[in-house]
Amino acid sequence: MIGGNFMKKRLIFDFDGVLADSLFVTMENINYLSKNGFDKIPVVYNQNEMSHLFDVKLSDSLLKYGYDRKEIKEFFNMHTSMMCRDADKIFVFKEIINFLWRSNLPISIVSSSYLVYMETILNNYSKDVLQKFDEVYGREIQGSKIEKINNILCKYGLKKCEVLYVGDTVSDILTCKEIGIDIVAVGYGFHPYEYLLNFAPDYIVRDENELINLLDMLHIKAA
Repeated sequence: MIGGNFMKKRLIFDFDGVLADSLFVTMENINYLSKNGFDKIPVVYNQNEMSHLFDVKLSDSLLKYGYDRKEIKEFFNMHTSMMCRDADKIFVFKEIINFLWRSNLPISIVSSSYLVYMETILNNYSKDVLQKFDEVYGREIQGSKIEKINNILCKYGLKKCEVLYVGDTVSDILTCKEIGIDIVAVGYGFHPYEYLLNFAPDYIVRDENELINLLDMLHIKAA
């Protein structure tokens, strides 16, 4: 949990695997596609297998199976559409959402999921919870995750050291390193703690309680 800058003015959260407990449904849909048109992609049943599948940036991870950029885009478009269909099966991590609801820092969400999918999951928990997030950047908004995060920095006039990103994959770590912002890697999402540790995130936690305790230690207090 050591590293980074303590003077944070904004949190930016990934969604799947961080705010939403979506790993099982995600794997189900990957496995469906693996058996229906994307047979070079291995089936996945746990975090370790997910880390082998998506071992670099998401946009590059499927290149190793021989797919071109057009095919990779088709895979992710189909998968995110299936996740929208299954949104009612997915629940938020309640303790984290409750903590954020009471926190005194502004929060954004930047995700590769569709906005309607995120809204459905959050609204199923509470019709009010969306009010806590200043913006929710989903797949509909053009641009990479790097571009979207840089847009937030520009919009609020923030220095890179004033932002803390919370993500659950190696792709998130590599993205934040490229931008130059601190990241908390969470080991309860799509990639396991031990694997994430190899990529030297600024902070790393094993579970939801450790994340809450870390944010509290960094003076991101609940009101």
